[in-house]
Amino acid sequence: MSIRTEAGRRGEGLHGSQRRCGAARITAMLASLCCVAMLLGACAPRGAAVGDTAGAASERNGNGAAVVHDSVDKGDVTVGVIGSDDAALDRSVLAALSGSDLDVSYVSTNRVRNPLEAAQQGVEDLSAQAVSVILVSAINAEAGARGWDEALGDARNAGIPVALINPRTPPRDAMLFAAQLNITASDAQAVPIAQAVLTLVNDVPHGRVIAVDTAASTMGQ
Repeated sequence: MSIRTEAGRRGEGLHGSQRRCGAARITAMLASLCCVAMLLGACAPRGAAVGDTAGAASERNGNGAAVVHDSVDKGDVTVGVIGSDDAALDRSVLAALSGSDLDVSYVSTNRVRNPLEAAQQGVEDLSAQAVSVILVSAINAEAGARGWDEALGDARNAGIPVALINPRTPPRDAMLFAAQLNITASDAQAVPIAQAVLTLVNDVPHGRVIAVDTAASTMGQ
């Protein structure tokens, strides 16, 4: 239930070249491992977003029932959160996730020279760290579209599902993210954001848009 805060590296310029080169090398290694694993199944699923393959493929077993995937233990889940310029939104998300005993790494994009590049670099860094899932808060993918495609592509190639929290403009390529998480307090169908996160990590069938809330979690521990 810890929260680790990481500065937006590219936007701050702290040890920028060393960190970018290191992250690039690690990401390249992960991409190479994906290629080696092609015979066993690529990191990036064909024709679907990571974390949305069950819903896209509607897998069935011989009896017509949905295939049950092995689930990841909650204690093993690590969540990377890319922050936004909405501090209140970020605080509510972090409180809900940490309150559900999920391990969270937070990349702040506040008080940096270039918040856009800091956010994109944050996705690349989290992909290199092999977190379980990446949440991007209030993305505007029209700004710096190529950079977003590259950063989110890194996550996809690493086999990491991405969810967009209250996106302003999502990427055009739907295979770069598993779902939109729209925070609402008025939707009776809203689920705790931690529950939605575990749904993506475990590739449980879900809608492309999920109504979530950030109230105190009632999920089982």
